[in-house]
Amino acid sequence: MEAAARPAGQLLRVLGLGFGLATVVGGVIGAGILRQPGVVAGAIGDPVLIVSLWVAGALMAGVNAFTIVELGSSLPRAGGPYALVTHGLGAKPGALIGWVDWFAGMTTLAFLSVAFAEFLQRAGLFTDRPLGLLAVALILAAFVLNWQGTRTNGLFQTLLSGAKGFALAAILVALWLAPAAPQPPPETPGAVVGLAALAIAMRAVHNSYIGYHTPIYVGEEMEAPERNVARSVFGGLAVVGTLYILVNIALLRVLTAEEMAASPLALAEGAVKAFGPGGGVAVAAFGVLSVAASVNLRLMTHSRGAFAMARDGALPARLARVAPGGSPRVALTLTMLGGVALAVSVIFVVAFTVLAAGFTLWRIHPRRPVYWTVPCRFSNWLANWPTVFRPMNIRRATKPNDG
Repeated sequence: MEAAARPAGQLLRVLGLGFGLATVVGGVIGAGILRQPGVVAGAIGDPVLIVSLWVAGALMAGVNAFTIVELGSSLPRAGGPYALVTHGLGAKPGALIGWVDWFAGMTTLAFLSVAFAEFLQRAGLFTDRPLGLLAVALILAAFVLNWQGTRTNGLFQTLLSGAKGFALAAILVALWLAPAAPQPPPETPGAVVGLAALAIAMRAVHNSYIGYHTPIYVGEEMEAPERNVARSVFGGLAVVGTLYILVNIALLRVLTAEEMAASPLALAEGAVKAFGPGGGVAVAAFGVLSVAASVNLRLMTHSRGAFAMARDGALPARLARVAPGGSPRVALTLTMLGGVALAVSVIFVVAFTVLAAGFTLWRIHPRRPVYWTVPCRFSNWLANWPTVFRPMNIRRATKPNDG
């Protein structure tokens, strides 16, 4: 006989470091590495500068993560930015961020599930089925998996994210084993890259590294969060950054910058050189695996946002009920049914408000135990400067890009 539901507000602390690393790898690796190398190559053109920007992007992501890690390890609560903003700025700003983040998460679920359907048909599967049907099938499959409980879903997510990383590593090895393409002579020394082109390239790189904050959504369910939040974020970023940099070096070995820029999926173009005609199918299969892992992870994390708001009274209390396996099933169901189409990006609002909450928390709670401290707060603001002002600077230079 199934045990009774756990009281409202009690999640299971059963997720270890392996899951934390999987959330970062699974949250970051996605469509960005398929599309953005071509965007960067089209904006810059110089191979050395292209690779340098990917290195700089990894370093900036690491600096940006300082604040997230400090707050997430000191306040390991479910809900992601909602929990941090509520603690630092109060219930009303927290509820605002929580609602926006939750609806944005449901919108992302919808977009990712459609991308999954497109990749599935690129791989030659279910080509006679509507995209919408395939998208709904993926969300329902992730819902059933999440319904089973935190431990089961955590294990499956770890395996999915690991497979995603190994698949990208396999494509990387194939690119390195493929014959090198003849490269054009270098540009005239002293050639200047325009500010607009540099902004376009850095925006593409920055978007490719988004997702490293995912562990803070499940900090309440992680074992030893005071250590594992930092290890998960920085360890996961190290893995992703290494893969991204090596993939771009390998692509520039088998393709010219012009060929990368001309392809909407530069990684697929490189895979054709490595695998032959089946290269496109191989990358489509990677896309299927990558997006499926992302959908399962986002359904899990954003249902925790709804759960946390319900526990604090910002949503009906029923959403805070937890099943014996640790899954907040009512919040999970409502998140699965969401799929709301939000037209406005919330990255700027969430990033700025989390930073403000961090500084307020530091000021009003100086005695709270801190397990990981930002080495240099001013350097963190400098690194976030392109993020905070990106909507103003880049919108003038390029059309909107979904990253």
